[in-house]
Amino acid sequence: MRAGGGRGYLRPMGKASILLLWSLLSAACYADQPARPTNLNPDGGLGGPPRFQRAEEVRAEHSIDGITIDAVPVGASAWALRIGNAGIEAASVIWDESSFVSADGEAFGRLVRSSTRKGDVGLPQPPMPVPSQAAIAETVIAEKLIAFEEYEAYWGPMRYITRQDIEQVIATRSRLRKIIDGGRLLVVIAQPAGKQTWTGRVHALPLN
Repeated sequence: MRAGGGRGYLRPMGKASILLLWSLLSAACYADQPARPTNLNPDGGLGGPPRFQRAEEVRAEHSIDGITIDAVPVGASAWALRIGNAGIEAASVIWDESSFVSADGEAFGRLVRSSTRKGDVGLPQPPMPVPSQAAIAETVIAEKLIAFEEYEAYWGPMRYITRQDIEQVIATRSRLRKIIDGGRLLVVIAQPAGKQTWTGRVHALPLN
């Protein structure tokens, strides 16, 4: 600024000065930001776990006359069930007596419906009626597998985690597969003549 007659002016900045000022401002803006990990995962993505895959089918091993049950894998450890009743009398599903058992015989608790709120998981579930000549649909998960579902929901979408975290996610998924593969879904159906248990065996399929 130059004095003279009470007036002054700023000297225009040169190109070099403008570039220097810009670099200083940029450095100040990003100085406190943590660096993002740039590790590559086994799938070639930047810093996230491999894409989650689940391929299996549930084949009936013990059927119930007049009752059809289809089970399709959903999420990390749940199944979408469709239960049909072709009989002339109503039936009902006894969820609190239905369960999942791994191939080595370990029980993983009763089947909990997806519509059950988290805070109500430990409470009794009412039987679900299946009218004659009708079908119901429900997504279920074994109580002791809920933790795996929550784990995958948290870590699966991550895109910036460490190599150690990625390896932990892969190991957890492998442990879950060992539990589910070869396991049995047991669905208890109540009919006027009494209760019977439908059994479906989980068979792993090749991943795409």
